[in-house]
Amino acid sequence: MNKFLNVMRDVVLTMALGSLLQAQASVADAREFQIPGPKAPKDKGIAGAAVPYVRYDSQKASLGGGATLKTSAMMDRFNIASQASEQSYVELPGNGASAEWIVHVIEDANVVGRGVTMRFTMPDTGDGMGQKGSLDVYVNGNKVKTVDLNSYWMWQYFASGNPSDAPDGGVGCFAFDEVHFLLDEPLKEGDRIKIQSSGANGLTYGVDFLEIEDVVNPIVRPSGAVSVTDFGACPDDGKDDLAAFVAAVKAADAGSKVVYIPRGTWHLSGMWNIYCKDVKITGAGIWYTNIQFTSDKAFGGGISGGNGSNGGADGYCKNLEFCNMYINSNLRSRYNQQAVYKCFMDVFCDGSVIHDVWEEHFETGFWFGDYNGAMDYSDGVKVINCRIRNNLADGVNFCQGTSNAAVYNCSIRNNGDDGLACWNNSYMNAKDEENNVFAYNTIEFIWRAGGIALYGGSGHHVYNNYIRDMFMAAGIHLNTTFDGYKFSNNKGITFENNILVRCGTNADSWNEDLAAVDLKQDVKNITFRNTQIYDSPFDAVRTMTGPSNVVFYDTQILGTGLTGEDITYSCVGHTCGAMRIADKNVKFNGLKIANYGSDKKGNNSTYPFWTDNNKDLAQSLGAELLGNNASYVVPEAGKVILPDPVVDPWENVKGYDLELKELSWRNQNAEYNLQEGDQVVLYGKIKNNSDIDIPEKANFTVVVNIDGVSKGSVTISDGLKAHESVDFKLASSWESVKGGHVAVATVCPDTDLKNELTEDNNSRTKRFNVSASADDINKFTPVTGGYDLVVTKVFVSNKKEEDAINTGDHLVMGAVIANAGDKDIPAGTKIGLQFQMDGKTYGTGFITWCDTFKDGLKSHATATLIANGGGGSVTTGGADNYFIAPEGSHTITAWIDDTNDWKEEVDENNNKKDITLIIPFGGVKYLTETDLPDDVSGENPVVKSTIVNGIKYEIVNDYAQVVGWDELTFPANGIAVIEKSVKIGANYYDVKRIVGGYDDKLSGSKCDEAGAFYSCSKIKGIVLPDGIEAIGDHAFKNASIEYFNLSGSLSTIGAWAFENTQLTNVTLPWTITNVGEGAFYNIPTLTTVVWTANVWSFPNMVFNSPNVKDVYFTLPYSISEKGDWTWNNNALPRFHTRPAGIESWKSAGYENIDDQVIIKPEENLVPCSFNFDVDFTDVTGISAYKGAYDEGKGAVVLTKVNKIGAQNGFLVRVNDVSVGGYSKEYAARILDNGDDCDSFEGNSIWASTTPTYITDENQYYFANGCFNRLTEPRFVPGMNAWLNLYDKAGTAKDALGFDFLAPPSSTGIHSVQVDNNESTAYYTLSGVKIAKPTTKGVYIYKGKKVVF
Repeated sequence: MNKFLNVMRDVVLTMALGSLLQAQASVADAREFQIPGPKAPKDKGIAGAAVPYVRYDSQKASLGGGATLKTSAMMDRFNIASQASEQSYVELPGNGASAEWIVHVIEDANVVGRGVTMRFTMPDTGDGMGQKGSLDVYVNGNKVKTVDLNSYWMWQYFASGNPSDAPDGGVGCFAFDEVHFLLDEPLKEGDRIKIQSSGANGLTYGVDFLEIEDVVNPIVRPSGAVSVTDFGACPDDGKDDLAAFVAAVKAADAGSKVVYIPRGTWHLSGMWNIYCKDVKITGAGIWYTNIQFTSDKAFGGGISGGNGSNGGADGYCKNLEFCNMYINSNLRSRYNQQAVYKCFMDVFCDGSVIHDVWEEHFETGFWFGDYNGAMDYSDGVKVINCRIRNNLADGVNFCQGTSNAAVYNCSIRNNGDDGLACWNNSYMNAKDEENNVFAYNTIEFIWRAGGIALYGGSGHHVYNNYIRDMFMAAGIHLNTTFDGYKFSNNKGITFENNILVRCGTNADSWNEDLAAVDLKQDVKNITFRNTQIYDSPFDAVRTMTGPSNVVFYDTQILGTGLTGEDITYSCVGHTCGAMRIADKNVKFNGLKIANYGSDKKGNNSTYPFWTDNNKDLAQSLGAELLGNNASYVVPEAGKVILPDPVVDPWENVKGYDLELKELSWRNQNAEYNLQEGDQVVLYGKIKNNSDIDIPEKANFTVVVNIDGVSKGSVTISDGLKAHESVDFKLASSWESVKGGHVAVATVCPDTDLKNELTEDNNSRTKRFNVSASADDINKFTPVTGGYDLVVTKVFVSNKKEEDAINTGDHLVMGAVIANAGDKDIPAGTKIGLQFQMDGKTYGTGFITWCDTFKDGLKSHATATLIANGGGGSVTTGGADNYFIAPEGSHTITAWIDDTNDWKEEVDENNNKKDITLIIPFGGVKYLTETDLPDDVSGENPVVKSTIVNGIKYEIVNDYAQVVGWDELTFPANGIAVIEKSVKIGANYYDVKRIVGGYDDKLSGSKCDEAGAFYSCSKIKGIVLPDGIEAIGDHAFKNASIEYFNLSGSLSTIGAWAFENTQLTNVTLPWTITNVGEGAFYNIPTLTTVVWTANVWSFPNMVFNSPNVKDVYFTLPYSISEKGDWTWNNNALPRFHTRPAGIESWKSAGYENIDDQVIIKPEENLVPCSFNFDVDFTDVTGISAYKGAYDEGKGAVVLTKVNKIGAQNGFLVRVNDVSVGGYSKEYAARILDNGDDCDSFEGNSIWASTTPTYITDENQYYFANGCFNRLTEPRFVPGMNAWLNLYDKAGTAKDALGFDFLAPPSSTGIHSVQVDNNESTAYYTLSGVKIAKPTTKGVYIYKGKKVVF
């Protein structure tokens, strides 16, 4: 135990050493437990609890097996790393993932220890009941233990201010829990301990840290003590021991005054009510005696002292000493704040002491207050040297008049309400509270309210505490929210020598921001001394209207507003900084502030203070601003407080010169020409032009502003040698806004660098334009698993982009919404949209809405909604649908489904989108003179590649080629539309080829490393423009492509280009002059091939696919050569219209060659039949024909006609279309059953010889016996027609009846010649001769189509 003694402070307690060391002891007088007083930094005081363990944090672990360090620099509430120590933990995603540490001893101890505490995370279940798992422990490479885990106690959810036990769409708190275990052998200096996942139960685990300590021998039974075993209790048997515990206490109260609970696990089925005086209850130690309450019900467990309503004497729990054990429960719900299941509750009178207790998983750890019988008080109660962790609510609450009480040297962490609190409620006429002490405690990971909270009383003393890593909580929290005396009787409360690290939030469970030190309402007569606040992610201090006579002495704020996030609660939205101060009722003497960032929002003239731009108030604070380059050391918990942690490494650096040398930018496609909505990263270079080295930790910061508003900063802390340069890049991107912009990067803009030769070159300016996006709507990311509402664009609907917005203008907001999911939202129920100004969710003039949209929203569809109601303007008070434009910078939030009518969204956390309006605004203006970005690090500002609609392009020589596809932006419908030309950099390039790959690149590679679409599972079809000349080897190998159109310019298809795809038919146009071997190899779905290609011999294995049934040749000349295994010899297709040279194939076994059917696709004939009249009079480009069989000629004779009656079959000839080329639009009028429909402007029939991609919602495709209105882009097969149709109102009809006299598959047949000897034979529509039809369908008989 020498190690333990060495780490304890000089004056720990004057209690008996035997009790402190957990050795054999007699009953101690509770009045002997004394609490040391405050000790200031100048006197080498420490802050926090002295503890016997060493923490091994995730950031210092060695990772293996796919483990990753997860972080949350922005304190995102939905990122569970925000709840971890220093906002980071190690994720163990699967079997073999591990985190390993090398352990070390402390002080003069000989061993590290064998007691291990592990803070971990694992997933919840849908019903909130948790699940089981495990992680393995290795020491020096050998597995020594499997540790069982359970998320049963974890996870509380906050869709509203109060918690839910099951997922409710809100923030998931209590994401981490703890487990502790003993190793068989103690760890030694230099040993390696590893936590490794075995993939148990298929779960992803996470580890925050380990704490390792030496564990002393168990305490033996004190002489004369009563043991619970004397009354029938038996450890580890799973049976209820409650009656024995009650009986043991009763016996000790009447005699020995000592109760002993031996080592082992003891099960208690209900609340343990203690009635005694001057009794000590001790276990064998926190690592040995385990008390387990087994009930999961409200009122089901915990230790109650002196509760007269439970059958004992009211208030009879006096001068109790309770110590040396671990206590757990089976509770996992607060039962709507009515669980009444606290580890210690009710009254512990006359100076009772609870020490060396480790408790977790209760409603609260300790709640002292009397709620029954005559009023009794827990005056003088002390909680000492305890571990108070992982409770659903408070750690310790002194309530109901509890006075002169203390919490000392305790570890309080991961509790779901205040860590330590005083609430002077007056229920049952309880007296006011006074003189309570919170001293030398470490409070961590509180996920609601505050680390230390005072709600009233007088004379309290809070000192030498260490508070860190709050989540949705303040560090120190004072207000008068709750009932009671509040601060009405306060004569003075003092906080001193406290340290707060990474405390505060911009949105607690009620969406209120809380600072590290947070005061509001009628708080008064408070003194703060020697307060040190480090690395606050948001504001460091907030004092709202109400507090009075509050004075801060010697306050240091070092690192604050680190996230740069907005603060919006009960104020104009502004960038978080050092302090938010309402008035002069709170005073500061000796205030130092360093490293406070910059005003990103650009609306705060008094930054880093928010005073509603009251400069006089800001100046009255008397702050010494040390700039953004200060270096400081954050002290550790339980260590000596540094009087002045700020060091100035610049002090002796003279004669240097920092130049902002270069400034550049790129969007998500690595382009510097920007469009609206691009995610833009800004970066550059700084050079030290002098002969003087800048040392390490001589920090300097670069801030980048756009149009005067900060977009982020980068701090350089590694020094910079003479004449050398360093690159910088902002961590977050800027979402570009259309118009002209000025970017300025500056080194240390807010404070002069000491002793610099010149400041004239500290800045660099760039001017550039951002063009409007093509569709003016930001993209969304498609998701699967249901519907998902998102806002893609927010705009002022009653203003054009070039219009000015002046103060007082009426602004009617609009938004584009989208359903990003794969499930349609049906019509009938409201899809509501709310617009908020500056985050206000209520109040006249701050919200408008649209709540009349009930049309539903199909998957991936969008709709534009305009505000049509609201909370009223600030001047009229009526239900106006507009905002009155106020001066300054303001955030407009569009919130779709604000009333949560659609509860089954895939993701409810993406329902909001913000824009910033700076008023007055002169309208969108473009600059006439702009700059190119600088050439940072030798890069060429002319970029080499781009991504357009999910397709990757790159420059080759003087043209562009398709090189791959983008996972995030690839079209959701699977149709890849290749651009005819693309803009890369400042120029446009024609797209000429789709690149291929090579066999040695294919194994395990991504498709853009092997061939442009190699193994692409997203692609269903591809649209090629004129200009594409070649498809490379393996370009589509193993892809899921089902159809394509081949452009009229295509000449080459590479080897194995479409191997193992999902094509069903292939038509090769005349322009094809080169087809590589195996181009269409092993395509199980391929059934039909039309060979029009200008290729005189077949490549090897080109069509070796198992299910090819029909092959049509359209070339008049000989194809005499066939390659090896051209076709699948085990299932040869039927060949139609053989070329002259094909005779020689018969001798090679190709006997199924049909001489009878001649295909002439060059005539471009499409069979059609409509259920309405069609008029082709005066139509250019399309001719209609009726057909009749001519016995004499033995052929079908076509007769041209101008009008076709309803239900009549006919052929449409599309003139002037080259084989394999595109179709053209022709203005054939469509008549509806003879009615003249000239008003149907734009109605037309289209036709094409090749598969064609159609996209217009007024186009109709044929399926299931009718033309169906297009709901998403799709391919129309080759030789088919489709329609453009509008009704008289200009809106397309949902579907028009349309009956082919033959199915679409017949459209490959264009004319028929019948051998006179075979005139009585039947033919299928694919040209196969049969004796007689055996199934229903359409056949050719004597040259006519007949229905059988």
